[in-house]
Amino acid sequence: MSTLRDDLVPVINEGRQLAADLGLRQQTVVIRTRVWSGGIVGKGTTADTDLTLEPVPKVKRLPLRVVSGSGGKYEGGDRQITKISATYTAAQLGAGDIAAGTQVLWLIDGEEHTLVGKPEEKNFEWRCVVGRRW
Repeated sequence: MSTLRDDLVPVINEGRQLAADLGLRQQTVVIRTRVWSGGIVGKGTTADTDLTLEPVPKVKRLPLRVVSGSGGKYEGGDRQITKISATYTAAQLGAGDIAAGTQVLWLIDGEEHTLVGKPEEKNFEWRCVVGRRW
């Protein structure tokens, strides 16, 4: 049975796509699942599967007040990604059990990041924080 929320998600996604079409959201966000042939991260060869988030989500630096109040959970330069379509699942966003030898990387305009904590579902969107992978 479909709910009003389910019916509204495509309409909200169209609005988010309009923001991207107008140039208001220019950073491409890709979730890359990398599987290492050796069964351990860093061992063997890799096979990557990419999922480009559409409509384009909103990406911004985490405010300094949030970083300083996080007790070390967040670092300067971490980014908050919001307005991720509710059509994605937590598993697609890299939450949950990850198989041995598998990495989930978030690419923002090609720069590799990793999730800090778990994605959070809020009304018609997912939100998460990612940290730069050094």
